[in-house]
Amino acid sequence: MAWQPSTGNTVAWTSTDHGVAKTDFTLTVSDSAGPPRLAAVGGRIAFAVPLTSGVRTRVWSGGSLGVERTATTFGLANAFKRGYAVAVAVALIGAAGLGIAYSGCRLSDCSSTEAPAKGVDVGWVESVDNGANWTPEVVLGPSTGTAPKDKERRRNAYGSTAIIGTKRFVVRDAFNATYSKGGQLLRIGAGTP
Repeated sequence: MAWQPSTGNTVAWTSTDHGVAKTDFTLTVSDSAGPPRLAAVGGRIAFAVPLTSGVRTRVWSGGSLGVERTATTFGLANAFKRGYAVAVAVALIGAAGLGIAYSGCRLSDCSSTEAPAKGVDVGWVESVDNGANWTPEVVLGPSTGTAPKDKERRRNAYGSTAIIGTKRFVVRDAFNATYSKGGQLLRIGAGTP
């Protein structure tokens, strides 16, 4: 279980006996952009917290809690200038793998226009070692296209993800800058990270 009290930090607890005994911990975040998300498979639980400055993770595995790690960062020198809303999703694969889908703004104020490269996109990173190292960021829902249909994809957010075998599935909302047109899109990726 994980939640975000009014302090801004994310608090969680894990239990292997239906809540009789539990282990509490806190993900310390000062710039949280929304509530935590988690995924569980077998004896592993991955927690992901969206921040205005990136995405932070922590993994419970083998009866112990790993250290807090940064999956990706946002900033003026990066493609994503800041995180967007509560848009983060996490999925687990294998003994130590996890993937994170998140939304980031191409402008520091998160405004969106009809112009390419000025919207909100969905990014993806993966780790094969419980978050110690991450693959380079891949943009899944680019707002940068110039074709007429691309104008309906300036705001890509609220991804959901699953990993089945070697396939990664990410569903995201995609809307124009004013939210008057849009829908949901599916992206499927395959291979090893």
